[in-house]
Amino acid sequence: MQANPGARDAPGLRPITARGRAVVAVACAALTMHIVGTSGFTGLFEGLDFIRTLCIVGTLICSLAGIGFAVADGHLGTATISVALLASIPLEILRFSIQTGVPYAPWSGGAFFPLGLFALFYVVIRQGVLRKTLTFLFGLVIAYALLYAVLSLAMRTGLLHLDSKLIISADDTSGRTARIPLLHGYIAMGFFAAMASLIQNRSRYQSIMLMALFTGCLYLSQSRTIIAVMAATALAVLFVQSMKTVSRSYFFLFCAGLIATLAVCFNSHLNPLDEFGTDISSWARWSDIRIVHSLVSDIWLLGSGISSGEQAFQPLTGVKYFFPGDIGLAGVLTEFGILGVAFYLFIAFAACHACSKAKLKHHYPQLVGILLSGPVLVIYSLLAPVFIAGSGMVSAVIFMAIWWAYVSKGLAKSPRARPKKGVIIGPGGVVPASRW
Repeated sequence: MQANPGARDAPGLRPITARGRAVVAVACAALTMHIVGTSGFTGLFEGLDFIRTLCIVGTLICSLAGIGFAVADGHLGTATISVALLASIPLEILRFSIQTGVPYAPWSGGAFFPLGLFALFYVVIRQGVLRKTLTFLFGLVIAYALLYAVLSLAMRTGLLHLDSKLIISADDTSGRTARIPLLHGYIAMGFFAAMASLIQNRSRYQSIMLMALFTGCLYLSQSRTIIAVMAATALAVLFVQSMKTVSRSYFFLFCAGLIATLAVCFNSHLNPLDEFGTDISSWARWSDIRIVHSLVSDIWLLGSGISSGEQAFQPLTGVKYFFPGDIGLAGVLTEFGILGVAFYLFIAFAACHACSKAKLKHHYPQLVGILLSGPVLVIYSLLAPVFIAGSGMVSAVIFMAIWWAYVSKGLAKSPRARPKKGVIIGPGGVVPASRW
């Protein structure tokens, strides 16, 4: 069965069931709590920190609900994977506690709870309600972008004075002013969804306005790397008109960067930031790489584990300033060892694999947006491991769920069935792209 590109909004093969509506409700709740909890907005104002705690607890509840849905639908393997991902969090905290002697605090790994959403998003795909979920997410991202732009502009113009540890301080050597951290993964999803909508001739004026909004957020965030990667991706997609070509090229670039990163980590004479000059950001990363050199011989296999307590990594490194999230895959190696790097490589593969199966002009814009954000985050991971922190974690479990749904037994009528143009493997076999 081949989907008609002119009928992208045609109804799917089967109506959404009551179970499907329940799954959508839980998935939308999980996405809402993740954006609210990781946006940092609640930490900008006094008395609102409890909201982040509620979001962390809510994410765990949604993860457990997703596992329950998977068990009820007979997807025991999927449920087991989600349970294993959740169980790994306290184990990683325990490893850090054993190595450093800090008190064991299993509840301190709440930032990693989105990993448990794997089963939930797998059930979302199997129930055929991914489109409804992504449509809701797109609206949520628009609301987040609007609020981010308002707060950032108010802070820049002096209308709002924020004194929070979440604010990134000004860097007078590079000309960047104080700024609010941006959830790059969600903004990338929104930008590429709007771009796909424009290409597909859907509400051109609205699409242009949304692209301008997301571009403005990138400008206000002053994040040079993500702006460069997104611009390069947009131009590449427009030039080659093939998401498969772009995603495969990005995966090969990621593999090359991974090899280079490992070479730097295991060779104490290599530090690409030796000529860091006076840039504060570069100096901090140069210092972090030097710390990795001193630790890698002892923690290369399993890593240090997840830090707990207010001292963070100080009991391990002996210095107050050390943030693995600032040094890309070197940080993944430090926290989770070579096994963690292998898992991160799988996430990157799943992201690029999912993107390679989509068609720019055949799939609905929200799906194009989330899938094109995958290769962007894969390349950005070389500098910041976003798939294990912040907005990229939910994207990671979505990509893994898509890959698992694509290859798991029973999704296609034949294990070797190949999707035709405009269709992909999905719930119940070959399904029109509009229903995926």
